[in-house]
Amino acid sequence: MVLTTARRSNNSFFLKNRFRAMWACIAFSLLLHAFLIIAIHKTVPMDWSVRPLKTYHVEFVRPPVEPGDYDGEMSSEPVEADPRKEGKAPARSDTITLDTKDKRYRSYAFAVKERLQASWEYPAGAKKDLLEGDVLIMFSLASDGSLKGIRVLKSSGRHILDRGATSAIESAAPFPGFPRSLPLDRLNIKASFSYRIGTAK
Repeated sequence: MVLTTARRSNNSFFLKNRFRAMWACIAFSLLLHAFLIIAIHKTVPMDWSVRPLKTYHVEFVRPPVEPGDYDGEMSSEPVEADPRKEGKAPARSDTITLDTKDKRYRSYAFAVKERLQASWEYPAGAKKDLLEGDVLIMFSLASDGSLKGIRVLKSSGRHILDRGATSAIESAAPFPGFPRSLPLDRLNIKASFSYRIGTAK
């Protein structure tokens, strides 16, 4: 009986020591991990705060489509680029009549009128058929006097008379360049051509 009691007592002692050792190891492991976490956090700072996600808006712009076949009517006049889109200053232009009273343009308009009168003739066919009429035309000149466009504002109702007026402008071009007193890129001039048999050349 004495041996049995002694063995049980020894076994109980060893079990208690094993549990104590196990808890000591666990406590030591926790302290070691806590120390490692603190050391890593000091070495490499980490921000554990939750930040809102950033949202980015991406827009895909489709490149211009190449023009395809077009069955409708298209203007024969050239399309000029918008200088504002190209970063250029807008063209300086003005519009006058051939008989303007504006002192800034009077001398230049007189020179243009003389050039037109020298090239303007009564169309032979219209004169033969006793056709009369008035044509109002606007034509555009560049600063060097070159002709940039012609447009019939008011037709005479006779194609031969309208064509005679536009031909006179085309024949008279190029006109004198703008004087320095006219700081323009383009000048639009309205001219009236009056066809009368009694005053025909």
